[in-house]
Amino acid sequence: MSPHLARKDIWLNSKRDGDHIVFSMLMDTALALGEIVVKHRPRTYWGLDLSNSSWRLRYVSYQRPVLLGVPDPYQNNAFMALDFENTAFFHYSNILATPQPAQPLGVKVLYALREEETLTQDPAGLFGRRA
Repeated sequence: MSPHLARKDIWLNSKRDGDHIVFSMLMDTALALGEIVVKHRPRTYWGLDLSNSSWRLRYVSYQRPVLLGVPDPYQNNAFMALDFENTAFFHYSNILATPQPAQPLGVKVLYALREEETLTQDPAGLFGRRA
C-alpha cells in the first residue's frame, strides 16, 4: 500500500486503473454496501447528490453517485445522501495511517437499515455535525 494513495485529491482525480486500481475496488465495495441498503429499504435509491447544501458546503459527494432516500437524523421529514464511496475511501486512507479503522466499514449500512421511526437522532455520531 502506498501512502500517497491516501490523499483525497489523488482519489478524486484518479482514472481508477494502473497503480490506482484500488479506487475501483473501493467503488465496488461502495456499490455492494449501498445495494444491501436498497434491497432492505425499498424507498432508497441511487442518484446524484445535486443538493444546494452539498454544493455550498463543498461536500465531496456533490455531483457524485450516492444513496438517496435515507431519513436525515437531524431534520424531520428530510432525507440525506449517503456517499458510500467516500466512506470506503475514508476507511482505506485511515488504514494506511493507522492499523485500526475508526469504526467498522458497515456501520453506516446498519444505521441506514434501522427503522425510520428510530432515525430521529444520531447516537453514534456517524454523520458528524451539520453546519
